[in-house]
Amino acid sequence: STHAPLPLVLPQNFPIYQFFPTESMAEGDIFISNNNSYPNNDRNYLIIISGGGKLKYFKKLRRSANDFKVNENGLLSYISVINNSNDIAAFIMDSTFTTIDSFQVTDPYVTDGHEFLVLENGSYFLLGKTYRYLDLSQHEGYESARIQGCIIQEFNSENELIFEWNSFDYFNYEDVTHI
Repeated sequence: STHAPLPLVLPQNFPIYQFFPTESMAEGDIFISNNNSYPNNDRNYLIIISGGGKLKYFKKLRRSANDFKVNENGLLSYISVINNSNDIAAFIMDSTFTTIDSFQVTDPYVTDGHEFLVLENGSYFLLGKTYRYLDLSQHEGYESARIQGCIIQEFNSENELIFEWNSFDYFNYEDVTHI
């Protein structure tokens, strides 16, 4: 990958990592998206470290990020919030680390920040959240409790939704045994 040279001096707020390579460590780069959601946190970075522990790239973000990686199609991606909103999207970057596109699940769902997967052919998967209100008063709960479910959506390379899986179609509240 190509990118601008790193600055000679790291920013004061750059996170400090201790790197302990082992013999069993795989070859290649390590991708880090530090996720710190404390208010006014200014240590949000996308970071690439070589397998030998050398800093290769970093990019300062306004908010925390998840799932920074190289996808099967060779493009980089990460998940973060959109500008100053609380809406989450997956972002794709090219080999110069320029953000070239963003992706979200379809309405009425909310994009989940834990996983984004792009396949070699350009199709991609997103996780989403969906909510239902259930009467849980018989289970010592609220009469109108908001329950979160999971959505998995698959899109083709033209951004058309081609598959959707909804956890509410397969699981019931009574299936949860630890609550």
